[in-house]
Amino acid sequence: AKACMEVPLIRDAIKAITSKCRNCSFLRNVPNIATQLKEYNDFNPKFAGNVVSWDQLTRHSEKANKEMKFWLLVDHLTSFAKLIPVEGRSNTENNRKALLRAIGSVKSVPEGNTKVITDGATINASLINDFELKSNNIEVIITDQLTRSKNNIAVLDSRTQKLTKFLVLALNEWTDPWQIAEKVNFDHNKLRSPHGYSPQELMSGKCQSKGEDIQINWNSLKDRIKTARAI
Repeated sequence: AKACMEVPLIRDAIKAITSKCRNCSFLRNVPNIATQLKEYNDFNPKFAGNVVSWDQLTRHSEKANKEMKFWLLVDHLTSFAKLIPVEGRSNTENNRKALLRAIGSVKSVPEGNTKVITDGATINASLINDFELKSNNIEVIITDQLTRSKNNIAVLDSRTQKLTKFLVLALNEWTDPWQIAEKVNFDHNKLRSPHGYSPQELMSGKCQSKGEDIQINWNSLKDRIKTARAI
C-alpha cells in the first residue's frame, strides 16, 4: 500500500524549481492543437523596453492580513517582468511615476520609443495623452479584452500566470511589499522559456548559472516568439 501526503505549497515550490531548469524546459510537452484568435497584431519589438504590458495586481496576504497591490510591467521581447509595490493611492500620478520607473529599468535603448499595452482602467486611460510620457517617447495603447483578439494581452496573461506562483510563495514568507517584489522578480526572471533562455539572460547577455557571455541570435529568437504568440 502507498500513502499519499499533500504538503502545503509544495506543488508551487516544485514548479518554481523545475521551471528554472533548461532541460526541463526543452523536454516540456507542448500541446499539438492550437486555435488562432482573430485580429492578432504583433508590435514587433526591436529592443528591450520597446513594447511592454502594464497592469496592476492585487493579492491578499494572510501573513500580513491585508490586501497588497503591485504594478506589473512585462517586456514583450525578453519576457522580463518588473513587479513594483503600489505606494499611496492608485491614481494617475502614482501610475505615471511607477510606469516611468519600470520602463527605465528595462529599456535597453534610452532614446528609443516605448509602446505600453494596458487595459482601459481610468488611471491608464488618463495617460494616453500624458505630456510627461510623450516627452519620454512613451505611447499608451488601450486594449479591449472583449474582442477575442489577442492583441498582445496573451503576453501579460502568460507571464502573470507564471509570476503568480512565486508571488503566492513570497506572500506566505514575508510581509514587506518591497522584499516580496524583489524576491518575485528574481525568481520569475530566471525561468527558462522553451527557446532555452531566461528573461534575465536575455536582458544581461550572460548565462545565469556560469556568468559567461552568451551569443543570442535575436532575429531567430524574434521569429520564434512571434510564431508562438500568433497561435
